[in-house]
Amino acid sequence: MMNRTLKVEIIIVKDRLVIDSITTVGAVGKVVGYLANSIGLDGKSAYQIAVKYGYKGTEQEYGYYPITQGNYAKEAVETANSAATAAVQSKTDAEQATAKANTATQWAQNAAQNATEQAALAQSAAQVALAKATAAHNAADNANAKATVAHAAADNANSKAALADTKATYATMQGDHAKTQGDFAKAQGDYASGKAAQYLLVTVTGSTTAPTFSFTKVNFDAVVGAINNGAPIFVKLTDNRSTGSKPIDLSGIHPAVWNTTLSQIEVQNPNIARGFYLNGITPTNRGCVSIDTAKYLANSAGFAKFNPTTGYYEVYNNIPWMSGIIDVTEAQMSNSYCRYYGFSGTASNRGSYATNIIRFNYPFKPLLQYNDLTGPSDISGAFRDVAIENLVLNASVEKVTLYGNLLYLFYGAYPKNIPNIIDVSNATNVTGIIGAGVINCRLSGLKISMNIRYATNISRDSLLYLINNSANISTVITITLEATALARLTPEDIALASSRNITLTA
Repeated sequence: MMNRTLKVEIIIVKDRLVIDSITTVGAVGKVVGYLANSIGLDGKSAYQIAVKYGYKGTEQEYGYYPITQGNYAKEAVETANSAATAAVQSKTDAEQATAKANTATQWAQNAAQNATEQAALAQSAAQVALAKATAAHNAADNANAKATVAHAAADNANSKAALADTKATYATMQGDHAKTQGDFAKAQGDYASGKAAQYLLVTVTGSTTAPTFSFTKVNFDAVVGAINNGAPIFVKLTDNRSTGSKPIDLSGIHPAVWNTTLSQIEVQNPNIARGFYLNGITPTNRGCVSIDTAKYLANSAGFAKFNPTTGYYEVYNNIPWMSGIIDVTEAQMSNSYCRYYGFSGTASNRGSYATNIIRFNYPFKPLLQYNDLTGPSDISGAFRDVAIENLVLNASVEKVTLYGNLLYLFYGAYPKNIPNIIDVSNATNVTGIIGAGVINCRLSGLKISMNIRYATNISRDSLLYLINNSANISTVITITLEATALARLTPEDIALASSRNITLTA
């Protein structure tokens, strides 16, 4: 075999490797390519050099990245071994080929070692990155869980706060009502103290629908004398009717002399004597009250007294809905009393009090305070624009039941406050039942849609009472409010209304 000379010139020109003047076999060309690659030449250039000097392999072995993987190192060893074998076969070049093969082997081993170290470092870095990512993911899950718990706690706290606010409001309303009842009782007690009460002894006979009243003239004269002296008047009623124990209106007793009317009366059982406060006596024609009679009536009712020094009537300060008025004229007193007796609890009262200017009101005659009475079918507008700051519908019971058509009942600039609870569960029309003047009003039992879009001043407490005490209904009803009134409600209030099948709109 002809000896071949291996001559390699390696020149570095501007960071590029130039190899020229080389004569070698194909196997050695491959080694030369590895050599070029190992000192920094890119894979593609190394492959081209290897081909130039006899390598017949593929370009894949000389990719565009540094040859650091172990399989390439193994291939380099195999190539070196092949070169060594070829060198042995060449007697002339045996020693030189062996030396170069050993050098190539060392380079390959170094490359393999470096590749192994790089792979280990890469694996360690990947494990660290995975651990950090896992920790971050766990931290995010933990943060999300804490946020969920915090959100639930906040919702729970908000619900508890709203419930506490509602309970506090209700307790305040109960306290106000208890105070009103206490003040009223105190007023009666203060007035009665020091004066001998007189009793009108009335016996009721006949039937439920046609009662007959009787009393003795001696007893009646004593009652009249007590009125003149300003003493409190009570009625002792014995119910001897043959049927029923329905509440009795004492209108019509002794019509030739007086028309005695008891505004609060409740006979629970027949044949039981009951004592009641006589709120007033008025002439039979009911059309007006004379000035002198008004003085007696004010005293007998226990709400006001005439001050001869000032010439005015003074409303007792401890009657809360009267606001301590001390300058009521005789004409105003007469008007107020006439309005009281002009209101009928059993017939249509449309506009009965409309536009009447009265300073204060006596609690009205029964507006259906008895469950077994059929109420008026139409009292729409009865209190529209009535100039009463605090309108008391009934002093003896907390709840007043109103029936039928309540259209514009409390519509207008007055009243401001209505202490009684008004049961509207039997109402057929509640449109405009309260107007711009009403601030505090407790309506219960609502079961039909309501339009109160002119009630600009209605309080949030009043609206919450209306919602919480609405009837349990399966169909959705709508309450139309004025925009500013609706804005007083919180999202929780609106959700509460929705849960009770009430839609709030403006």
